[in-house]
Amino acid sequence: MGHNSIQIDWHLTYNCNLNCIHCGVVRYRDKEFLRHFYPRSGSIRDLKKEELEPFVAILSQDTSYKFAVHFSPNNGESTIHPDFVDIWNTLSSLESVHSMGITTNGIILYKILNKMEFEKLKNAIFSLDGDEEAHERIRGKGTFKRTYRSIQKIDEIKQNDDLFYLQVNFVINGINADSLKELSLVLGELTSKNIVINILPLGTNEGNAKINEDALSVEEDIIIKSIMDAYQKLRVVNRDRRKQKMAPIKIRPLGFTSKQLLKIVRSIKNVDFSDFIISYRGWKNSCSAYSRKKIYVDPFGNFFPCGAFAAPESLAKFYSMKGYINVPNIKDGFSSIDEVLDSKFFVLAREWINELYESIPCNSCPLKNSCTVCPIYASIWGVQCECWERS
Repeated sequence: MGHNSIQIDWHLTYNCNLNCIHCGVVRYRDKEFLRHFYPRSGSIRDLKKEELEPFVAILSQDTSYKFAVHFSPNNGESTIHPDFVDIWNTLSSLESVHSMGITTNGIILYKILNKMEFEKLKNAIFSLDGDEEAHERIRGKGTFKRTYRSIQKIDEIKQNDDLFYLQVNFVINGINADSLKELSLVLGELTSKNIVINILPLGTNEGNAKINEDALSVEEDIIIKSIMDAYQKLRVVNRDRRKQKMAPIKIRPLGFTSKQLLKIVRSIKNVDFSDFIISYRGWKNSCSAYSRKKIYVDPFGNFFPCGAFAAPESLAKFYSMKGYINVPNIKDGFSSIDEVLDSKFFVLAREWINELYESIPCNSCPLKNSCTVCPIYASIWGVQCECWERS
């Protein structure tokens, strides 16, 4: 992504076609919660394509930037929005949009692929929880085959694109930890040039994850063993893939602190770092909200610097420190991206992110310049490791 590239992280809906037992955002499907969270939004509903057109026009006409648009389901499943395909194809057709991406559960994606434009698709991220048994314990009967069908179809479409990344998000927990080692076998037949398994820790602060905390919680030593076992299987799979002139599958731990990553890597015998993708950038270099590199758009057209910032807990803490400020919205008549980035809300948000980092214990950590832990998340929910023992 170039010097003037902006990531547009677009959430089209808070609705979802699944109800996973480890989902932490089911509250966004509660109308009473949304009315309380958005007291000034009027009708609590997803915006339609025509209502999003003012922002699409900015992306089309603002020549100062190139845009990478990613449809992400942090709080919902974008593919079930009734205008998803039209919105996707409209953005794909814009000269200013240089890449497209999607994070999805894949349940219906395979049904609509023949209607979608894929030339600019550079990232497709699927939620997969190991083998079929583990996946369906978490997401429901019949979900594995539908998700994997979407993965196979995307793999077939993009197999010759050197710049395309096919990624799988594996949220490790007490139910699926043992099945992580099966994931490379599941993905071994795929032919894409860049295949990545993202391993993420599970938060049990909210929603179904909190309700099912006893079953989902997993000790750090089990996480380490799970990754060790998975890596041994991955080495065998990659050995075979290299013999067949296929690109190796890589593991990328996400959401772990530098101390956790060090402990994980040191526990693996004969580790080959070419099988891993590990970020060593400090948060200021990796935080796109702080560096004016991202705009998060929620289903009601509100603009935030990032998804973490848009959480009710984050906004409450922000307002307690900075006072109430109107959140910018698609309907506010912006004529350029810089007007959004330079709005009072965004300016104070960047100041606040910096203040948070300066005030949390992470700031005194000797590994702070290599750790990508989000300061917003750390200040509100803490870091679940030896880095920070919460009182």
